[in-house]
Amino acid sequence: MLLHQLDSYRERDRLPLSEDVYAFIVACPVWSAPFWFATYFILVKYIIYGILLSDISNDDEYINKEPLVQVVKFFLIPVAVTMQDDLMTVYANVANKKYDAAVMRPSKHATQTKVIVANVARLLDGLLSLGVNFGVMLMTNTILNVFLNFAALHFLQYIDNIFYELVEKGFFGDRMEYATTLCKKISFPRR
Repeated sequence: MLLHQLDSYRERDRLPLSEDVYAFIVACPVWSAPFWFATYFILVKYIIYGILLSDISNDDEYINKEPLVQVVKFFLIPVAVTMQDDLMTVYANVANKKYDAAVMRPSKHATQTKVIVANVARLLDGLLSLGVNFGVMLMTNTILNVFLNFAALHFLQYIDNIFYELVEKGFFGDRMEYATTLCKKISFPRR
């Protein structure tokens, strides 16, 4: 009886599209303003991560021998991993959502290819963020700077979510705001 109820719940339950700029990649036409808005901010994040990664050095001068700083870095490893919202979202999407034809009802542009492209772009974003986070953490010499760098990188990780919220609140015009309501209509069946 309980397994039957769980199966019927899974059949009824649909999971929403995430609310960030990656949703524009899925829901909007390729030549639309929201699609290119999302592409711009995704590329800006990639460029910033690339600049930060290129500045991370392997020199011995950055390796701190102070044990307390090393202990703090060790305990911050799980924090660095759990901060990676994009990686967790990709995992949740792949593990819990499946694509079906009903996804295209609200937007005919929400093809399976675009869902895959958005997830791959989000995965790359998460991996770059994790690499920068670990690199900066290993390069930092003081406990205070470790925490300050975590705060700065945390802000950078959520910049795309912030711009999605600004679009949602109408800061970029009605057509862009409509794209967020379109994104909210898209849902996926549970895997």
